[in-house]
Amino acid sequence: MTIFHFKNQFEFWGSPIKVLKWIQLSFQNKFADSKFSFKAASMIFFFNSKNSLIEQIHQLQMSTLTLEQNIIQTLRDVPDFPKKGIIFKDITPILSDPKLFDETLKGLVSLISEFEPTHIAGIEARGFIFGAPVAREMKLPFVPIRKPGKLPWKTKQKSYSLEYGEATIEIHEDALDQTNSTSQMNNVAQVKRVVVIDDLLATGGTSQASCELIQAIGGEVVACAFVVELAFLKGRDILEGLTKVKSLAIIS
Repeated sequence: MTIFHFKNQFEFWGSPIKVLKWIQLSFQNKFADSKFSFKAASMIFFFNSKNSLIEQIHQLQMSTLTLEQNIIQTLRDVPDFPKKGIIFKDITPILSDPKLFDETLKGLVSLISEFEPTHIAGIEARGFIFGAPVAREMKLPFVPIRKPGKLPWKTKQKSYSLEYGEATIEIHEDALDQTNSTSQMNNVAQVKRVVVIDDLLATGGTSQASCELIQAIGGEVVACAFVVELAFLKGRDILEGLTKVKSLAIIS
């Protein structure tokens, strides 16, 4: 019985539990007098099928967690980025998990549907990753809020403080002029109801500046929605004076 044989049986049966039982019976029947034990056989199987086994265990664990738990568990902490003393919450592991990414997008759509937005705005850059697919799913115009010099048309600008320095963002002056046909039919387009989406709420400075930019071009920010909120930084306190705040996952 070769390692290759073990791997073929794993692929055939599909279930790690079934394969382990199969290995046990095989060794009992064919190697009764051998020094090989079930434990040894299991170890051989594990080391040569560990990627598939670990993946199945991971999928089982993820299926028993809520979306909020999955998001928090999947985030990666990066110390001293982008500056020393900052612990950066990296959302790229969420993006590399297609199932979780899809569930996150659906979660955002569910989170903001009650506000009946006419536009979705996303904050550069990670807000684009989540905001644009949500806008597409809801069949709404997407409004990019960008760093200076990135937007080609006439813009309005806002400078603000954030947790590790100063920053400026811009928006097209005519960003809210485009509406979808459903909004026009329902006469909702007269009030430009915008939901601002970003990956993470920290101190709230960027989101606050985004809300003020949208207001400056005639929009009403009906909500800000985030994948992750760092509650201990109290960004919600700043935003709740301007709009509603919704988050899929809150880290206290």
